Amino acid sequence: MIGIFFLIIVPVLSIQIELNNVHHQFKIIDSFNLLYVIFKFPVWWMIGIVNIYLIKIKVKKYI
Repeated sequence: MIGIFFLIIVPVLSIQIELNNVHHQFKIIDSFNLLYVIFKFPVWWMIGIVNIYLIKIKVKKYI
């Protein structure tokens, strides 16, 4: 469940928010304004993988 949350749901919501911000801030939208949106998925995937790894370590420690 945590993996789905950090690997799919959060990046999609984050991208939608950023795209709305770009469309409201800039009159002319070029590829450089939207390029960083593409890299949001790998960043959120790394955060999700690290969180899953840390949670597994904590669970093993308490069991």
